[in-house]
Amino acid sequence: MPSINLSLWGRANAAFRNKDFNTAVTLYEEAFSTADDAIKERIHFNLALARKKAGVPLKSNDNQLEKPDDLDQYYFDLIKQGNFFDPDWYLAQYKEKHAIAGNPLAHYLAHGVALSTNPSPDFDTAYYLKTHQDVAKSGMHPLLHFVCQDHKEDHPARPLSAKEDLDIYQPEAPQYVPRLAPDAPPVEKAVRAIAFYLPQFHPIPENDAW
Repeated sequence: MPSINLSLWGRANAAFRNKDFNTAVTLYEEAFSTADDAIKERIHFNLALARKKAGVPLKSNDNQLEKPDDLDQYYFDLIKQGNFFDPDWYLAQYKEKHAIAGNPLAHYLAHGVALSTNPSPDFDTAYYLKTHQDVAKSGMHPLLHFVCQDHKEDHPARPLSAKEDLDIYQPEAPQYVPRLAPDAPPVEKAVRAIAFYLPQFHPIPENDAW
């Protein structure tokens, strides 16, 4: 079973929810360094989001990112500045499987859609195309669409687990509504009745009995 320092993970999530993003970055980094490989991908997603919120520059990769010859400089700058392509991770995942030689970014842009490879743990190519049918039909590369538009709205580019949904999108804390004092004047129309009409779409005996 994957192990993780739950104390660090919980404190990092709490700091994120409280908008203390710099503290969240520090705690996520510490949790990432001590977690099993099976759980690191989940921490990496939260860490990248916390870094973005805190305005912390993303760490550079060991392999220098190179611009493919046929990629517009504008797109390359967006990919590089946002750290949307991780060459180290990409080569570790796919180099042997797909016999990658040369520029890994060029390989992904040319073959990623057909091979269902991903540019980083935070972007799922097949999932993005499935959830963005307009992009799939247009023929635009999903990563280029994401770096130009979708990432600005913090839309997930890969499926999130139920745990991650709770970690990132926390509801507001409940607020206590004090009871009225015993001598308080009566409140008019304190409760409003709302009726719901449930139409019967299927005439079957069970529904007809209503």
